[in-house]
Amino acid sequence: MRKQTNRRHFLAFGVSFGRLTVGSGAAIGLASCGGGGGGGDMDSKVPTANLDLCELASGANSLGKNDLSIGKTAPRIAVRAAPHSGFSWFTRDFTIVACNGPGKTELHEDLFDVFMGKFQSSMTGSVVYVDGLNGRDVNSGCSWATAFQTIEMAVRSSNGNIIYVAPGYYTTWRGFRFTDRLGSQPKALIAPKGGVTIAYSGDDLKNASWSSTTGYQNTYSTKISTGNWVTRVLDANSVDELNLPKPIPKQSSIAAVDSSGYGWWYDKISRILYLRIQAQDVNVLKSNLTGIYATDGDNQYRITAAVLYIENIILFGYPSLYNDVGQLTPEIWLKNVSVRYSEGHSRSINGGKCYSQGGTYYRSAADNANYSALNGVVAYGVEINDLTWYAGDVDTFGAGASQPNNPVSTEQDKNGSSIHEGYVVRINGSHNKSFGPPIADTTSSFTWCIGTQTGSTFDFYSNGLPYGFVMQGNNAWLDSCQAGMASDATLNSDFGANTRLFNCLGLEVASRSGIFSIYAPG
Repeated sequence: MRKQTNRRHFLAFGVSFGRLTVGSGAAIGLASCGGGGGGGDMDSKVPTANLDLCELASGANSLGKNDLSIGKTAPRIAVRAAPHSGFSWFTRDFTIVACNGPGKTELHEDLFDVFMGKFQSSMTGSVVYVDGLNGRDVNSGCSWATAFQTIEMAVRSSNGNIIYVAPGYYTTWRGFRFTDRLGSQPKALIAPKGGVTIAYSGDDLKNASWSSTTGYQNTYSTKISTGNWVTRVLDANSVDELNLPKPIPKQSSIAAVDSSGYGWWYDKISRILYLRIQAQDVNVLKSNLTGIYATDGDNQYRITAAVLYIENIILFGYPSLYNDVGQLTPEIWLKNVSVRYSEGHSRSINGGKCYSQGGTYYRSAADNANYSALNGVVAYGVEINDLTWYAGDVDTFGAGASQPNNPVSTEQDKNGSSIHEGYVVRINGSHNKSFGPPIADTTSSFTWCIGTQTGSTFDFYSNGLPYGFVMQGNNAWLDSCQAGMASDATLNSDFGANTRLFNCLGLEVASRSGIFSIYAPG
């Protein structure tokens, strides 16, 4: 069944804004371990969830940099109640004060406020500081003047609940576990002035020495000194919609690199990277190159039996929640975080909770968000004003019928966001250019999307229509959502799914006992 959906029911709405100073321990109720910390000069305006994603999709803003005005807080009057009791965990903490079409849902609360409201009373530690350029790990970390040099030292060895990070490029941080110092308490990793990137270590290709490869006239090679594998090669000579360097296609051998005319391959046994850029000398062009690395091909940041908040940070790698039997259910809170080049899912939630606001999830090998149950614990997800781009990274792994060089799978199953067992709430958000349906929720999951939009995709429905939202065997409530920027993509209710619609735009397609119904939000 296919028909055009164009149901509009407009509601009165209010406006909410918020501001929070995170420059010093006093601002958030925690003392600096040195009795003051000297951190008050770093002031961060915390954006609220009222961003118009139509603007973001057109490129007015990008990478989670929410340019929002600051004003007074509106009264806490709910415009949307939970459509199912299973979402009460969300509405206990967040209030939807406006919903005026795709991309125009507003929340009363900010993510950091909610996090601190839930956990501040259990945070008995202090504020500590990290400065990769001027800090030293033998320091106390109690002020910017005595900052640590590495994030690992601050996370694993200090009494810091709040960790402020100075701008810089940081490597080797691997995640957070309950066995870390104060691991039983929540921690927050915040870059008050942004400019922080955390990545797995590897050689700087701009300074590498490249040699021509015997038998392959235009293919060059360089020896990688670190043990981490090369997982992406970026070329700044060409940029994408987000004004970021486009990846060079990954190949399967030296011969494939040479025949491609433009590609790379990393031999993990010899640790040699092979690269061809047409008929050009790579030594002339190497200033445009950046390598992305992973340990044994995996660049996850594992969160186990712990609660971690991250703000204003770029991750070259992905947060991975893993629920251990009998341990604390892990949680991660991500605000204005950009996750790029993951060799798995940009967010991999295996039994736990993931909250995200204003994030950008970009060029994952698999889904840009994936939620599953583990060890009897279901997954919970909150996505507020998030952007996803290039799940499956077609520029690296190809956009044909399969992706033979993708480390995850060859199938067209890389989604912008996907839940399998549990509950997900999506507030606004835009999902673009995935190698699979932008939104795909399955099995026994419960979905509540409000103002969520999907854009273009590299995957199509069997009748030639582009995918938008795919619900398979689950319960879903889609409110003021839009499938395709021109409302020309599908709203799929498949495999026994019960998909309820209100004020949605798109093409309804029901199959294999999937059904649609209209519901009136409370």
